[in-house]
Amino acid sequence: MNIPCDILIIGTGSLATNISLCLSTQNTHRNIRIMHVGRNEEKLAAMTRIMNLRADVNKRYSRFSYKTIDFNDEKTLINLFKYTNPNIILLCSSLQTPWIKKTTSWEKLVHKHGFGITLPLQVNVALKVGSALQKSHVSSLFINACYPDVTNYILKQYGIDVFSGVGNVNIISAYLANQLNLKKIKVIAHHYHLSKFNSSTSAKKNFYIIENNKLHALEHKILNPLFAIKGDAINQITGSLSAKLLLKILSGKKFSTNLPGPLGLPGGYPVEIQDYEIKLNLPKTISTENIIRNNENWTADEGIIITQTGMIYFPKETQNTMKHCDFSFTKGFHISEITSVSDEIQEYQQQYLSR
Repeated sequence: MNIPCDILIIGTGSLATNISLCLSTQNTHRNIRIMHVGRNEEKLAAMTRIMNLRADVNKRYSRFSYKTIDFNDEKTLINLFKYTNPNIILLCSSLQTPWIKKTTSWEKLVHKHGFGITLPLQVNVALKVGSALQKSHVSSLFINACYPDVTNYILKQYGIDVFSGVGNVNIISAYLANQLNLKKIKVIAHHYHLSKFNSSTSAKKNFYIIENNKLHALEHKILNPLFAIKGDAINQITGSLSAKLLLKILSGKKFSTNLPGPLGLPGGYPVEIQDYEIKLNLPKTISTENIIRNNENWTADEGIIITQTGMIYFPKETQNTMKHCDFSFTKGFHISEITSVSDEIQEYQQQYLSR
């Protein structure tokens, strides 16, 4: 049975919920069909009731539905994409929450050495979804919300077409536009600039804006108020920005914004979108290669080094700590091994959950 939808949202966590909360109140001028998929049917059913009721109360045209799914069953994923044929697939589900405490030894490792070491857990589901999408031969846009500044590059190396991510540089640009009273702003920044792990905010490197076709460095301290937002509350911002992004893409109209991981590139960039196509929006006076290199360096600053040969390494200090965890991949691994590395980290988490 075909159940077509405009937007397919994979996941039921804080980000997926906040995006749908915003979609349910947006004035869309037409019926937008949104389907949530995930493992927990009770949660999915409750979300769907809430979103449809909100849309009705606000006299909006968005309509929500849901379907339970096993991400490990590739055939189920393929059939889902064929039957729904969505314009956009938005992935909001990974094996590692960004809201990491300091309870377990793994969590302490992330806090000490950086969010980058969670990469294998961030990309695991994205690889399954991207691979199934390819095999379904459905022409949906694939937007990955799970650490897109780094995972989208991995997806690209696997031959998976990924449109972009959400959040991160998009949050930074919205914040700067608000603070500087600007309608439009071009920003080059990375998830690293919003991360609370592995270095104090005072030690963070500068990021850039483009003004008069030139790069201008901004000190990281201008973002300090964003670090006062606790836990997943920042998803209230990301949800609003992402909902507007999705609806703008569906309109087919031309617009400019700033997004992480566009076309599988590392980090965040100014982009231009029209008719379901995306391209970088950089002036000719600025070297694209240099901008990419900056983002690659910020990836390394966040605790993960990815080489042109496809090898992935951790900084020496991280390796020294990992030796005590008995990981087989401490000295590095190839991109093609990232799923097995993810499996090993999950086994470690389970074995030493309370360590």
